[in-house]
Amino acid sequence: MPSLDEFRRHAIPVYLASEYWYCAAKIYHSTRLGRVPSEQKQTGREMHELKATEDLQSLKGVIAPILPESVEQLKELMSIQVGKAISDKIVLTNSDETTLYYGILSELNCIGKPDAVDCTDGINPVVIERKFVKYPPSEPWFDHKIQAQLYMMTLQELGFPSVKSRIEYWSQDDNQLIKTFELRPEDELMEKAIQGIDDTAQILKGSNELIPTKNPNKCRVCEYRVFCKWRADVQGYSPPYFLDIETNMEGTLVWCIGIFDPMEAKFTQFFLEPEADEPSMLRDGLQLLSQRPSSRILSFSGSAFESRILRKRLEDHNLGTDISRRILDVHPKICWKLELKSTGGLKLLSSKYGYNYKYEMDGPEAASLYGDYQKNKKQSIRSLLLRYNEDDVMALIHLAKRIPDAFDYNRFVTVLDDRERELLRRFYESSRLIIRKDAHNIELRFRYYDEENGVILRTLLEAHGFNPRFGVDKNTRVIRMYGYSQVSDFLSMLGDNLDKRIADRALNNR
Repeated sequence: MPSLDEFRRHAIPVYLASEYWYCAAKIYHSTRLGRVPSEQKQTGREMHELKATEDLQSLKGVIAPILPESVEQLKELMSIQVGKAISDKIVLTNSDETTLYYGILSELNCIGKPDAVDCTDGINPVVIERKFVKYPPSEPWFDHKIQAQLYMMTLQELGFPSVKSRIEYWSQDDNQLIKTFELRPEDELMEKAIQGIDDTAQILKGSNELIPTKNPNKCRVCEYRVFCKWRADVQGYSPPYFLDIETNMEGTLVWCIGIFDPMEAKFTQFFLEPEADEPSMLRDGLQLLSQRPSSRILSFSGSAFESRILRKRLEDHNLGTDISRRILDVHPKICWKLELKSTGGLKLLSSKYGYNYKYEMDGPEAASLYGDYQKNKKQSIRSLLLRYNEDDVMALIHLAKRIPDAFDYNRFVTVLDDRERELLRRFYESSRLIIRKDAHNIELRFRYYDEENGVILRTLLEAHGFNPRFGVDKNTRVIRMYGYSQVSDFLSMLGDNLDKRIADRALNNR
């Protein structure tokens, strides 16, 4: 038999095997992107610890925590521990700091700690699982039943054939017990529980063959929904790419492209070596981003930096620029969702949400370092620049898990249907096209007079890859679109031509 530490390293935790039946896709994403703390989870944990601490106070001097070293020793100690608890009619309660009962399924390679094992009737042990909720269900949720089933199986493995479980639903508002369900072992639940262990093990090994939830309500509140190709609430959803580019100070050379693909949970970088050429690197990046033409490409700058720069560099090298329309700067939507005038930049914002930047560097410093690398080709500089670029992409992914609403766009649409075209043309007829002295400093300003029209326009523009911003023009609410590329693409969709507009304006101003 292996040591307990070795068994734990390879065993499937009970909570994961039960979470499989809530949504297996969550396990897939959490193992690749990390688990996401939430206010609800934190509240439940704090309430559980409070209840556990109260229970443990009454057990001082009655029973001791267990400290086994091997699987066999754990099973032996647990059998003695539960037998003593039945004899003394006490509750074996677990907290973060104290473990009085550790459940193990040695043949199934599964291990975990229930909230408690109630032995107060002096006859049979009863597994207790406490769930802290706003509203209790009419019957236990299936994943909770699987969890209770697994813990009952751990007691049966210790030689206690007659076991039960009690699932308690407690109020998050006042920490009061509001509903209780008692369960006994069931063959059907046992089969599902074992399947959950086996399939979870395969997911942890890298498999994406899984059974995701079909409940759209779960997807709408899931912290991983932006990344999830299995989501049930958006038909045909294609997860976005996450993009960050590095350029020289003038923005006339792209020397690094970092792309994260949630479909593969894979981060890829393209780096311009001094002897290489920029067009080849750009083509490599385009090839990756073209694998899913319906996926958006999300970036963060507040100035549509990635879209503007890539469009210009692609134009200069006579490469197709269509991909630049798929790039969406999430900065404005984050500001809108969080009701902020400014985020203070990606580093400051992601740090507020718990991301720890590894490198204290900014864009100009990185550009300067790249200049040094072009001269001396020091691998230490190259590695530092790549890690700096990766840091920004990972910070963006971190935010997409913490504030998914700001990243959750409908899938990219390239063709207008008749109804959409008519709606956008109607808004366009009341819009104002502003062409300043610099011909590429363009703004299209739409007016709207009620909230419903504003939402319709914003949704339509975002659905087609644009980046609208809210504002006020002489006490009238407006939605603005900035930049030559956005305005040109929008006019082209409606059969207009911005270059001709600019030329006509210049001719009339002579």
